[in-house]
Amino acid sequence: MKMKTILATLLLSVSLITNSIAQQISSEAYSHTEIHENFSQEGKFFPIINTTENQFIIDNGDYFLSRNNMDSQYIINCNNSSFSDFVLKTSIRIGPSNNKNASIGIILKSQRKREEAIVFEINTKGEYRIKQLLDNTYKALSGLRKHEGWIKSKIINGVNEHNAIEIRTENNHYDVYINNDYLTTFFNPDYRRGSCGLIISAETKARIAYYHLNTQAESTTPTATSTSKITSNTNTELEKLNNKIATLEVNNARLSSLITEAEDNHKEQTKSLTEKNNEQATTIIQKEKKIASLNRRITNFKISNLKVEKLENKDEIIKKLTSELENVKLEISVLKSNHSTNESNSTFSLSKDKQLDLNSELYTLNKKISNLETTNAELKELFILKDFEANGVKPSDLIKRTNAPSSKNEIKGNSKIYTVQFGVFTQVQAYSTLKILDEVWYETTEYGTYVYLSGQFKNPQEATAHKNKVAALGYPNAFVVTLTK
Repeated sequence: MKMKTILATLLLSVSLITNSIAQQISSEAYSHTEIHENFSQEGKFFPIINTTENQFIIDNGDYFLSRNNMDSQYIINCNNSSFSDFVLKTSIRIGPSNNKNASIGIILKSQRKREEAIVFEINTKGEYRIKQLLDNTYKALSGLRKHEGWIKSKIINGVNEHNAIEIRTENNHYDVYINNDYLTTFFNPDYRRGSCGLIISAETKARIAYYHLNTQAESTTPTATSTSKITSNTNTELEKLNNKIATLEVNNARLSSLITEAEDNHKEQTKSLTEKNNEQATTIIQKEKKIASLNRRITNFKISNLKVEKLENKDEIIKKLTSELENVKLEISVLKSNHSTNESNSTFSLSKDKQLDLNSELYTLNKKISNLETTNAELKELFILKDFEANGVKPSDLIKRTNAPSSKNEIKGNSKIYTVQFGVFTQVQAYSTLKILDEVWYETTEYGTYVYLSGQFKNPQEATAHKNKVAALGYPNAFVVTLTK
């Protein structure tokens, strides 16, 4: 918190100093004409070039520039134009081209080897940029790195529109005006003097209406030696102060750029983390749903298979019962056939005693079938009980009742809910054994068993918390399932 306060104070102080010196260079003293090109005819400052890569000619009162090279920009140096403090005025119009990033700029204080200079340029998107040429590479002095130094401004016109540019420089301070409106101020102490010119990007067309440069007129009024010394000392102090202010401006610009870049990075990181958290939460919910569905399927599978293999002599019992059942069915079929034939055929009349014997035998077989069905039902229940024992559920814990079961809760609608399954029983359970649980209800299965559940929740987190509560109340095998409501 303390660091933020110090940083805010520093920014405010630098901002106040910057505002106090901005737009302080007056153009009134710069009345001596050094360059005055209106491009009505060929002049001595700018070259006429007509090659396959460059076409720089005088056309309808403009200096027409067409850079045909598609890979690199081109610098046009103004001849005999090495100056220190000056006011430069020009009018630039960028024409339509295939280059969506077309730009044109002004060269300031280019050095003799032409490998170092300061560049102010504008593009077709209403943006400006200040950069420095160092050993044939460029370093942005304005804007953010991710925008390559370009800054948007409402006062800059777009494609095929004139932009009147005025740059005032004094003691390495630069004030920039566009279309008679103040744009920005910057400072660069690297070059005391240098040449001026133009720079055009690859595959770009532009027109220059005029190019004027004025310097300060030399004073002819004699002054006393003491006055000169005072003036010299004053100028020295002013220059020191200006340098300090300029240093603060540079630091302010760098600091602002770093803060903006850090804030942007923080926003991007926060957004990325939020998206990842949401994705992980969605994945967890989907996995929990899948686990609950698998658990439900496992339970139903166990009930349907009944684990008959845990009973002794199961194969012999099943084989014997099947054989007896088939024999009884065969005997019934034969008896019915004989009975039907005897009733329809008048030539073979049976005695009443024989009919009674057949009826008695039929009754005996039907009773035997009934007994076998009862035995099968008992075996089915025995298989279920054995399955419960194999899964850690004691048969003594299953409370059987013959009275009417408790009514089942109805699930209406078609939305998903989460609930907790805590047991599977062969009979409806007594309310007194379940009253310690909240919102208990059950579902019947195709095997005649009762699946008991507790609670209805909208998300798996609440259902998991309830499952832990149910487990603590004596149902350690409880788990969360998903149902359609």
